Amino acid sequence: MPDPDGTPPDAPASAPIIASEPPLCTTATPGYASPKMRGDVFGWALAFTPLILPVLAFAFEFSGVVVLPSLLSVLVTTITAAIIIADKRVIAAEGRAVVGKFPSTLWFLFPPAYLWKRARAFSLPRLQVWVWIGCSVLSYFLLIAAMAVGVTNTAEAGMLPSCAAPAVTESLLDIFDDLPVMRTAGVRAVSVSRQAEVVVGQRSPRTRDCTASILDQEDDEHGIDYTIEQRPDQVLVHLKLRD
Repeated sequence: MPDPDGTPPDAPASAPIIASEPPLCTTATPGYASPKMRGDVFGWALAFTPLILPVLAFAFEFSGVVVLPSLLSVLVTTITAAIIIADKRVIAAEGRAVVGKFPSTLWFLFPPAYLWKRARAFSLPRLQVWVWIGCSVLSYFLLIAAMAVGVTNTAEAGMLPSCAAPAVTESLLDIFDDLPVMRTAGVRAVSVSRQAEVVVGQRSPRTRDCTASILDQEDDEHGIDYTIEQRPDQVLVHLKLRD
């Protein structure tokens, strides 16, 4: 007996055919996919570049090397440009710089703009921009501290005894008499003459290079070079016989 809908009882079971949904079609939009960037090393390196200047200033100050501030600025700018160039090469190597226009390398003159445009292109947080601004503020105060250290070192340099200071002359006589070659020959220093400062290139603000002649008891003259060194707790004199 057929079913109420007219289907014979022995007809095979069947179900309506459901057409599968067509695959989703995606379209590319101008811009970039959000990158992993291998930990984003260059992005973070750029964010901390403002700290390079005070670090170099302190390093040169404590080493006694005199460097023009303009030279330090050029060095920091060069490092910044190198980081941006390396960053763009990594992005291009990963195939991410495909669509749209990535920030120009010329933004090395104003790194936060590069970081801002970079974050916007990759839909990244702007944290690196704020880190750069924070490091710039910190750098300002560190540079003030470095300048203070420089003033202190200059004052210390002013406290260095002159080449002909009585204390220096007395030290030269004692050191000369204690030289092994002079003790062996029984030579004794009598007086020091022609004491003068020698300026050769850049020197530490804590030292003074000098030259002089020492007259012994036999009226023989010995040429010497000596350095006066300012240390935190004392002043030292280093003597060397000239050939």
